[in-house]
Amino acid sequence: MAESIQHLVLFHFPRQLTEDEELEMFAQVQRWPEAIGGFSRLRFGRDVSGRSRGYDYALLIEFGNQEAAERYFPHPAHRAFADWVHARGSEEIVVDYDVRSSAVVGE
Repeated sequence: MAESIQHLVLFHFPRQLTEDEELEMFAQVQRWPEAIGGFSRLRFGRDVSGRSRGYDYALLIEFGNQEAAERYFPHPAHRAFADWVHARGSEEIVVDYDVRSSAVVGE
């Protein structure tokens, strides 16, 4: 069983989100630590490089163990967020991996 899992999601919307939509999206993620818990690391941000090929938002979550990841995916707060982004036409690239099996540089 994986000791530590990282969950990476890149989001592509068919149109630029309004300022209010972006604020709401960030607010939803900011509520997760209290609502869901189980995160070793939670990062969510907007591309600043201009090289994202339209995947303008990135979510990085690190779970301390597999059980925490399994609680996150069906959690109502996560499901509401997924419904919210999908209602705005988001397409995602998702990668989940065991941190122990990844190459770590600089830590």
